[in-house]
Order: sequence, then structure tokens, then C-alpha cells
Amino acid sequence: MTTQHIRPGGGTLTTAFTTEVCPVGTQWTDRSSAAGDKRYVFCINEGATSWTIGVPVAIFLTATKLGECSFTAATQLLINDGTTDVTAVAGMALGTVAEDEYGWIQVGGISTNMVTDGTLEASKGGYVADNGVAVIIATEPTAHGIMCVGITNDVGNLSSNALLKGCLLDY
Repeated sequence: MTTQHIRPGGGTLTTAFTTEVCPVGTQWTDRSSAAGDKRYVFCINEGATSWTIGVPVAIFLTATKLGECSFTAATQLLINDGTTDVTAVAGMALGTVAEDEYGWIQVGGISTNMVTDGTLEASKGGYVADNGVAVIIATEPTAHGIMCVGITNDVGNLSSNALLKGCLLDY
């Protein structure tokens, strides 16, 4: 028998909260998923743009604690390898979360609904460009920003199956 983890805070994974129903940065693992374990983190939207389902959410540029995230290009933390900037992806949004609202993001496991630019392929890594909003197939020199691997080719700017790996809040 496997242990079932009770998700803190109530509501569904797609619910947006106007108050902090559990501490920002709280982690939860769903061990009941038919696709295997999926990992989530409770976050606050510190940017000026609402998150929508499947968009990559970044670490907030001036975050002071884990779980402060942004989808607003100008307020996303970047990773630089000395030559190339990529977005520091925290995870994938699971629902619509407005500015100063709280919600869950997926940080690990198989994602079945991820916004892409139409180029992600099976067995290829994906990253988010400098202050970007969609997952792109990784090529040199962007390997330092890989946050997923395509399981199937994306169709119409949507990946039906990708393994999240390297999201910064998956620890």
C-alpha cells in the first residue's frame, strides 16, 4: 500500500487563492497519479501578468523567499552561463492566478499540458528563452536552462507529454 499525501490548503490544484492557505513554498507530492509521482509547490504571483494553465512560471526577480514567482517578462529571474540568458523556470502553472494571488505550480513529474513555441520534440530538452513565455527546444548554448524533456512531439504550441526536470523549485 502506498502512502497518500493530503495536500495542504484545500481546493483543487487549479484553484487561485486570494489568501495564503498554506505557507508559500510548501511542497506536495501526489503519489496517486496514474502517470507516477507529480510534485507541486504553493506559490504567489508577484508579477503583473496572470498565469494561465501550462505557462512556465519563473522565479520572481527580487524574491526573498521560495515560492515568489512571476510570469511577467520584466520581473523574471534569469540564468546566465556567461554568454546566454535563459529564464529561471520555477515550474508550470496549473490554472489562472492573478497578480498577488496564490496557487499551485507543477515542478516535477509528467506534465500533460505545457505551452510551447511549437518546436519541442520527443527526446529533446526544453528551456524558456530570456524573459520568455513558452518552452522551446534546447540547442547549444541553452543547455544550462533545460527544465523538461519532451516525451511526445508538441502539436499546435502545446506539449501533451513532457517530463519536468530541472525546475528550480523541485528540490
